[in-house]
Amino acid sequence: MGELRPADVQLAEMAARLRLTYTRDHLAELAETAATSHMTPRGTLEYVFRKEIEQRDGNRVRLAQMSAHFPFAAAMDGFDMSFQPSIDPGKIRGLVSLGWVVSGENVILIGPSGVGKTHLSIALGQLALQRGISVRFYSVTRLVEQMEKAYNAGTFDEKIHGMLTNLNCSFSMNLGTFRSHHCRDSCFLS
Repeated sequence: MGELRPADVQLAEMAARLRLTYTRDHLAELAETAATSHMTPRGTLEYVFRKEIEQRDGNRVRLAQMSAHFPFAAAMDGFDMSFQPSIDPGKIRGLVSLGWVVSGENVILIGPSGVGKTHLSIALGQLALQRGISVRFYSVTRLVEQMEKAYNAGTFDEKIHGMLTNLNCSFSMNLGTFRSHHCRDSCFLS
C-alpha cells in the first residue's frame, strides 16, 4: 500500500467530511489500484463508490444481525433437507423467496425438537436481513415473560408498539409449555 501524499491528506479530510469512511481509510490503496489498473476518471469513481457501498452494506447487515438477536448463525445452505424427508422442497423455496414477508403473511414452523425449525428460522431471517428487511428473533418463553411484565406494569400496549415499530419480520422459537397468569388456562404450544 502506498503512502499518503500531502494532497491525499486533503482528500482524506474531504472523504471524512462526506462520511466516505472506506475512502478515507483506504485512500492510498484506492489511488494505487486506480493508477496501476489505468482506470479512467469515471472508472475510478465507479470503483471507489462500489467499495464504499460494499462496506456500508456489510455494516448495515452486521448491525441488523446484532439487532435481530439470533441465538446462533445459520444459513440456508446449512439446512439439510435430506435429514427431514417429509419437508416439501417447493415450500422451502417459497419461504426462501420471502414473498410471505412482503405480503404480510405469517409462517409457523411446527415439529418436534431437533428437526431444524430454529435453523430454518434463523437462515430465513439472515436472508431477510441481506435483502434489507428488518428482523427480530424471540424465544417464545422470553416474549411471554416480557409481555407479562409489561401487562403487570400497565405498559402492554406501549411494549407491543415498541417491539413492532419498524419491524418487517419476527421469528419466535423454542416453543414449549409455559404458564401465564393472564391466560385463561395453561397455554400449551408445540
